[in-house]
Amino acid sequence: MNFSARTTEGTGLMRRIRLVAAISTGLALAAGAVAPVAAGTGTGPTATAAADAPAPKGLGTVRLITGDRVTVGTDTEGRRTASVAPGAGRRHILFRTYEQDGRLTVLPSDAGDLVSAGRLDRKLFDVSALRRPDAARASLPV
Repeated sequence: MNFSARTTEGTGLMRRIRLVAAISTGLALAAGAVAPVAAGTGTGPTATAAADAPAPKGLGTVRLITGDRVTVGTDTEGRRTASVAPGAGRRHILFRTYEQDGRLTVLPSDAGDLVSAGRLDRKLFDVSALRRPDAARASLPV
């Protein structure tokens, strides 16, 4: 392989990396300034605060394709809430929860790049759609 061929390959790779970075940044900005949160372990100040808060209403649980369980409800002010129980071996994963166009999405940090690159469909993490009664019979967007 000559020098010019290697330079051309490197340039193409860099363009793809920049494109993925630009898409990821755009999606992060579009999703809003919602900080990711780690899955709780059930101890510490967050657990105490959660125990003192009124219980959410209308609970329903769905399992994401990653094996994580998401419990969805509504707080006392009518806002939708999501609580994540990570799947086996996934306690280190962060989860971004956001609502857009009335759809509640819970996106694990290890799936974000795959969704941004178009390798995974964002609908796999749309817990609003996954909670619908007909979701079990509908085709999955895999």
